[in-house]
Amino acid sequence: MGEFFFSEKPGLLIDLLATPAVPLNNASSDPSTKKEVAGAWAGDRIICLGDYSRSWPDGVVSAADFLEPIADEDWQDPTKCPSGYFSSSCNAVRSVDFGHEKLAAYPEDEVWLLRNISKKLYVRSDGIPANNTGYHLTYEGHRGLQRYPGLGSVLVANIGWSEDGSTAMPWCGCELTTGSWAGDRIDVCLMDHVIEVMSQERWKDISRQEAVKLHGIWRDHEGGDGTLPDEPKAALEDLTE
Repeated sequence: MGEFFFSEKPGLLIDLLATPAVPLNNASSDPSTKKEVAGAWAGDRIICLGDYSRSWPDGVVSAADFLEPIADEDWQDPTKCPSGYFSSSCNAVRSVDFGHEKLAAYPEDEVWLLRNISKKLYVRSDGIPANNTGYHLTYEGHRGLQRYPGLGSVLVANIGWSEDGSTAMPWCGCELTTGSWAGDRIDVCLMDHVIEVMSQERWKDISRQEAVKLHGIWRDHEGGDGTLPDEPKAALEDLTE
């Protein structure tokens, strides 16, 4: 999982989950693609399944749910095989030239939310510290989704699933092979677009606890140093209050 966690893939995963602030003229270079690339996975169940996994998270999904629609297929094309679906989707994201539209679709001066729709939990983009040139994590310089580590890293830390611990990073503070979000419905959207409904439904802000988790992983595996800084005044009060 380490190679995946510290690669560009978490950012591409966010591209697949994030609903653009404004419509994008982003047809994929692959004419067979039926859904727009940007936000194509928003609201879907997301799981990072280990190579040696033989089960699914309890109460989330059964193996039959996955096997039934693909049982009669011949996977001669590896890009159409379920195990290659994420890679092919990432390639579709890379194939799109968003041009000047990207700044309008993914504004860097606004707060984005990584949302667990199944559990009504959310993480704010301004609540996750990012790396600076000195390998310290800082809350300064918030840039929406354009930060590292960011919401993609938070997501990957919560969606892993495998019975074999060798597929995870050995961080003592978190069991990354039994992710509490594995198989849940996830999306990413602008805070201003959903704040009213979320307030009514009493969603919970878990940004700080995820920042603590991410800081531990960063320190142990990326060679980062320093202590986790105090979070600045939250851009959004906890909606459970």
